[in-house]
This record gives sequence, structure tokens and C-alpha cells, in this order.
Amino acid sequence: MFNKKIWISLLIVSVVTTGILAAFLILNQGPLQILIKDAPYDNLVSINVDVAAVEIHKQDENRWIPLMSGVEKRVNCSVTGEVERICDATLETGTYDMIRIKFNHIRLHYHNGTLCELQKYENQNMIQNLWLNFTINFTYDGAGGQILFDITVNNNYEAVVTIVKTVS
Repeated sequence: MFNKKIWISLLIVSVVTTGILAAFLILNQGPLQILIKDAPYDNLVSINVDVAAVEIHKQDENRWIPLMSGVEKRVNCSVTGEVERICDATLETGTYDMIRIKFNHIRLHYHNGTLCELQKYENQNMIQNLWLNFTINFTYDGAGGQILFDITVNNNYEAVVTIVKTVS
């Protein structure tokens, strides 16, 4: 009888402990934030970007994992360097080696109220539906992270997009 009570008590403690640990892990799991900003540029109020999709590639896997797709996200990046959120995503833990982003439009918004559509990305003919691929070495541990894109305009009025920060 005494032995049976010990086993039942141990079983109850195990179940409760497992539940508490699972809740702790779920509550402390943070999303991967995909962000964008732009740098100051003469006569501009903002760079307006319409993001069509964002995907990430897990090292040693032969597939792209969608982080944002299906719904276009319009982001108005002020030229004061403020960071804007594109999307949040939950990923499997692991190492990721590539990220890519696709824009529908990139527009320059000037102080006089006019918008100018950028037609080129660093010597490419079009911006629309062009995947821009970036090599990253990013380890996601499930506790959250950030990947920050920076968008600027060069002297030839071409969009220049870079990754400026990855934080895991």
C-alpha cells in the first residue's frame, strides 16, 4: 500500500512538472521579427515599399520556408531611420543560411508630396516580382530574433537593399 502511494505521488509530481516546463517553454518562445528601415536621403519624406513575400532557407534543407506570403504588406519607411515591422514568424530552431524578399513596389515620397516609382534594383531591369537573395548565418534558438533589412537609393535612382543586422 505504501509503495503504491509513493508511485502515485511521483506520477502526479512528474505530470505537474512536465506541464509547468511546457508552459514555460511556450511562453518564452519568441517570434522571429522581420524588420526594415531606410537611411536619410535628400528631399525625401519616406521610402514606401510594398512587400509581396519573405522566405528563409534552413541550412542543409532543399526548400524555402515562407515567413510572409499571400498578403502584401505596405510599409512606409521614414527617412529618420526608424525601424518598421514587416512580419513576425515562428520557426523551427536551427541554422538558416539564406533569406529572400520580394517587393511589388518601391516608391520615393518627396517633401512636395510627389511619389516616384523606382524601376531598378542594382542594375536589374525590374523590381516587381524579383527575389532579392541574401546570405545570412543566423541561428534561431526559439527565444526570438530579428533580421533587419535596410533600403536606400543610389545616385542612379536604383533601390539598394542590404541586411544590416541579425540578432538571435
